[in-house]
Amino acid sequence: MQKANKRIQKEYEELTKTPPDGVVVTSENMFDSWDVLLQGPQGTPYEGGTFLVKMKFPDNYPFKPPKATFATKIYHPSIKKDTGEICKDIYEEGWVPTKTIKQVIDVLKSMLMAPNTDTPLETDIAQEYLKDRAKFDATAKEWVNKYAKN
Repeated sequence: MQKANKRIQKEYEELTKTPPDGVVVTSENMFDSWDVLLQGPQGTPYEGGTFLVKMKFPDNYPFKPPKATFATKIYHPSIKKDTGEICKDIYEEGWVPTKTIKQVIDVLKSMLMAPNTDTPLETDIAQEYLKDRAKFDATAKEWVNKYAKN
């Protein structure tokens, strides 16, 4: 546990001192969970929104990945509308202890830029993304305005 705490502390300090663009990381108890604020990437329907992602660390981190959940409602094929659960294929599959939270954040940002429709949690949204992109974009923007505005 001591080793995991050192790792979590090091990652937290790195992310708070030099966060990736459009990201703010905070925590009341850095060894338990983090709040990650993601700015919607420019040029996407999520632009202009701020999304809260809750990161919860398992006792055996980094041997098991953190559990990331969108606390801000978001219209996305890989994120459950009602719970914010993220598709496990996104970052948990193939997890190795050398992966970092920064890499998880990078994956979350990239999934907002280019949704993966191969293994969606919300099949109806994935179909809309593939078949009627304008409707998908309009609905995603509507959700940003409703749920993710600062």
